Amino acid sequence: MYCEWASLQGEIQCDKANQSVLHKFPATVGRDVAYTVVKSIAQNLSLAGSNSEPSHLVSDKEVKWTMEVLCFGLSLPLTEQDTIKECVSVYCDWLSACTEPKACVPGPVRENPNPYTQDIIHHLLNLFVPRPGSGMHMKPDIWYEVCCPLI
Repeated sequence: MYCEWASLQGEIQCDKANQSVLHKFPATVGRDVAYTVVKSIAQNLSLAGSNSEPSHLVSDKEVKWTMEVLCFGLSLPLTEQDTIKECVSVYCDWLSACTEPKACVPGPVRENPNPYTQDIIHHLLNLFVPRPGSGMHMKPDIWYEVCCPLI
């Protein structure tokens, strides 16, 4: 079974659909943008958990731009595990739109979750792409947080 999965490694690494426009900029630019945006969204999610504050993202354009940033955040080096974990948390909350949407999920995602869910799952592939030169490993709690909502 593993050999079948390992044979997909080339396809996953060459797939450009799970690449963000931030990949076109120097790594430090993308990292800084991802860190700042993801921190803000994750902070909003933690606040929303207690008082059901709605998302500030109201248009499809805003959601898609944010998803570009989250996509990039999922591909950061493993030294940025806090940002990666926050990207995962945001996407896992947004996936709730398929079953019982939370107030913190952006309106466009709540209203039509299917296309966004497909993109989210595609972006989550970035977690499984090997990072060159990294002797680090992803923390198991990140894998757990991603896999449980998808099962």
